[in-house]
Amino acid sequence: TDAATDAIGDAGAIGDAGAARTTPAVEVAGAAATLRDVGAREGEDVVVVAFADAKVLDVAKNWATHAMRARAGEGGEGSGAVASRARVRPVLVALDAETLDAARALGVATYRAEYGDLNDAADHASESWKKFCALMVKELRAVLDAGFDVILSDVDVVWLRDAAPYFKCESGDVDGCEEIRGADVMISSDNLSPTMDWELGARYAMRGIFNTGMMFIRNTRAGKDFLSDWARNLRAKDGAYSKLTTHQQVFNKMAREENAWPGLDVAPGASAKTRVLQSGSPLPSTGSPFAIGALPLRLFVNGHGYFMQWVNRKDGVWDDVKPYAVHATYTFDGSGGEAKRYRFQEVGLWALHDAAGEDEKFLTFELAPQNLTSEEPTIEDHLIVASANVRALVKAFAYAVSLNRTLAIPPLPCRCDKVWSGHDDVFSAKCRYPGANDEKYLPGTCPLDHFVSGAKIRKAGGRFVPLASVPSPRAAVFVDAARGERRDDVLLTLGDIDRVPALKFDANHAALSSAVSHPEPWCAECLREACASVLAADVLRRGATRATRGGTAEMWCVSFTDPASSP
Repeated sequence: TDAATDAIGDAGAIGDAGAARTTPAVEVAGAAATLRDVGAREGEDVVVVAFADAKVLDVAKNWATHAMRARAGEGGEGSGAVASRARVRPVLVALDAETLDAARALGVATYRAEYGDLNDAADHASESWKKFCALMVKELRAVLDAGFDVILSDVDVVWLRDAAPYFKCESGDVDGCEEIRGADVMISSDNLSPTMDWELGARYAMRGIFNTGMMFIRNTRAGKDFLSDWARNLRAKDGAYSKLTTHQQVFNKMAREENAWPGLDVAPGASAKTRVLQSGSPLPSTGSPFAIGALPLRLFVNGHGYFMQWVNRKDGVWDDVKPYAVHATYTFDGSGGEAKRYRFQEVGLWALHDAAGEDEKFLTFELAPQNLTSEEPTIEDHLIVASANVRALVKAFAYAVSLNRTLAIPPLPCRCDKVWSGHDDVFSAKCRYPGANDEKYLPGTCPLDHFVSGAKIRKAGGRFVPLASVPSPRAAVFVDAARGERRDDVLLTLGDIDRVPALKFDANHAALSSAVSHPEPWCAECLREACASVLAADVLRRGATRATRGGTAEMWCVSFTDPASSP
């Protein structure tokens, strides 16, 4: 998970103002009153709750818009469903007045939750973060006490379908819900193989990390017992739980037996595809294990599963499956609101319309196919296409600046995945993220932050959007910018970028030139054997190797910048 998105999205945790602060007293309606006011049906509706402040407001508004659409049935019914009265009821808990006003204007159910001295500390072990966790659990318990099942959702989740019939599982075997209905707590994961997850259920899920970004708690005694013990462990001031830094880490520790791996298992006699696990550690309040439902990766999709795998699958495996929700994890360009926004825009999941940009003019380009060596994903071919992508971006940004237009970036091809800080071995995983070795998503396209840092480009004054987010008309009109041609159409294209002569940035845009043409290196580890044994000699020479993991392994890093092509 992204450490800063655990409960409120990623844009600087709660309140990014610096010093501790105290919020003035406000009138707080509370969960029960709000649900009554909006006509929520006790025992039928499932309340999905997210927490937000002004720092994540745009992401929160995107969350609310999609969640309300899902409630309205725009995403369709699940397979195996019959008519169901169960519906999700989205509630955005506002942590400041600006968010409360925006949520009301949007039409989503909302109320103000008071908090005191939360600040911008990145250390989630801080007292301020623990106080937020206490607030979060208190509000979840209030929803249960009001008579509703509840879903805790990060704000960087997009809800595509109404998941209430799945969680209730009262109207037929909706999308396989019978295999999970025995759990009073259900949770998503950071696992990377939706195919294995679908086939093996909990027996696969138990070996991964659970992610609290999508988490269901049933209004039962068992659900309330779990929530009480979770709250107690989050407040711990000594012992093992006091050293953990997020409520997600606390959950994962609660799920597993101490000093054991995986430390939990399915119940004896469980079905082959059960999605229910028994915690390895008992709840202190009951002395008994609690049942954990592992939500299917194909239905509750993490960032890698959607932005890399879903968009690139061509084998028809997922053609008959539509996710309930997508969580924008696995971003590499920081975890702020802009990174999430761009990632959703790349795949058409950004619902907000920017009225301020209605007169914006765009410039795009086309990427010509490169001469590659294999139809399979290889690091050799990835170096070819990634370097071509960076060269194209350098050239295109220079023309966009010259024409005073926003660059509309088309999908960028790739042949190899990217891993966090280079700390994993994609070479032994067939150029895929380890854990997704057998998923057929490469060759394909990769998000922008696999190649360059959008945050650094934006900071240097670069204006850009994904081509997929450009409003109608979408037909691009060719412009011979190299010959000084100027046109007034909304969307212009340079055509084949390789045929366009290079254009130097002017002196006023030196920082932008540097941000685009000098991206951070792409790195991966060689864990099983030395990099010289894994990589061809000519490939090895293009990068640099250094020791990692205390000298027990090697990391190889390479730059996608071709010095001869840089301005």
